[in-house]
Amino acid sequence: MSETSLPRSQFELIYPTAGAKVLSEKEPTGRSGHSMVANDGNLFVLGGYNPLGRTLSNGRPTVLEELWKFNFASRKWTKIEADGCPNTCASSCMFLRGNSLYVFGGTSYPFGQVISNTFKVCDIGNLDFDGQGAFWYVMETNPNVFNNQDTGDNLPPRAYGQSVIFHEDCVYTFGGAVGFYSEAVADMHRLNLRTLIWEQLSPAGEVPEGRYKQEIVTDRECFYIFGGGRLRQAEPVHTVYSYSYEENLWRRHTTYPDPQYGVPAPRCSFGLAQVNRDVYICGGQHYGPGVSTTIILDDIWHFSLDTFRWRKLSTCMPEPLYFHRVAISPSQHLYLYGGVQVNGRRTNRIYRFRLPFCIPRLTELCWDEVSQSWHQLSNEDPKCLQHVYGIPQGFCERVK
Repeated sequence: MSETSLPRSQFELIYPTAGAKVLSEKEPTGRSGHSMVANDGNLFVLGGYNPLGRTLSNGRPTVLEELWKFNFASRKWTKIEADGCPNTCASSCMFLRGNSLYVFGGTSYPFGQVISNTFKVCDIGNLDFDGQGAFWYVMETNPNVFNNQDTGDNLPPRAYGQSVIFHEDCVYTFGGAVGFYSEAVADMHRLNLRTLIWEQLSPAGEVPEGRYKQEIVTDRECFYIFGGGRLRQAEPVHTVYSYSYEENLWRRHTTYPDPQYGVPAPRCSFGLAQVNRDVYICGGQHYGPGVSTTIILDDIWHFSLDTFRWRKLSTCMPEPLYFHRVAISPSQHLYLYGGVQVNGRRTNRIYRFRLPFCIPRLTELCWDEVSQSWHQLSNEDPKCLQHVYGIPQGFCERVK
């Protein structure tokens, strides 16, 4: 293996399958600016935007106010039927905690006019095979605001494209765009999930520039910021900022280049995945020297939180994309969904590829082989899978 790049990995088109017909109502349209997370069995995709998708009664386009799940085993989409889906679900933030999807911020269309700074939660604990059983609710924060003991000045600004990270029963938010023509902010806030009270933080150190559509990873001590965008400018990724939870302190780090390929180009609206202390970034948008020059990227890079060194993978994404999302499955595959293509269209394709140096458990490898080869798996009764075929109960429960 060359010491200047990571090994080649083969992308696989998961959806749509070969020979697929025109989209039905049971399949989502292509989109960009969506949110996506994964658990053991499914990808969960919230919102996004497609200018050729849903329209209002006056014919104007709007965001896609919907939540979908894509099952890893059956490779089937299911729309989650639950009232109360956020209407500000373009460039919102979403994370999974237990059986709850937490959604924060975001914007509707026209972008930057209707913006959110609230949490909505979708409980998916009783979600069934047909997408029934989930429900949305608003998480009421800063209770003292309602009894006039708090002015609410510590609330984060209404924004979209910000970052949200969960750490020890607290949620941290950073950055975001506060208007379509406004410069992104560098505001930092923390929500205590036990008291539901927001706190505005004033960290010391080298505070990063305001930005939106950056990506964040975390370890036990810090979170790290990669890239992001400002008005007609993409932030470089050769510099990484870390925030210390305990010290309330920003630090600026210079990274080490790939010996042959250097460092990745500046970018925003890219995909990022973290496996332990390995970070992978892919694609995104980079602004060229011209006023309206936009470069859409298709490269894939690895970054180590231990060595702070970049390595370029010797393969590229199947196509250049930005405003796409990525997530990791239990089989250590990176799943890539949606995004804006070079022609401006929004894709509905799902690709996956095996991340280098990420070794899943043997049970996950076996289950992946079974589920990808057994095309009628989702038609089998879970009890039959368990008692007749001997598949462990935990894996049977993933097929829904």
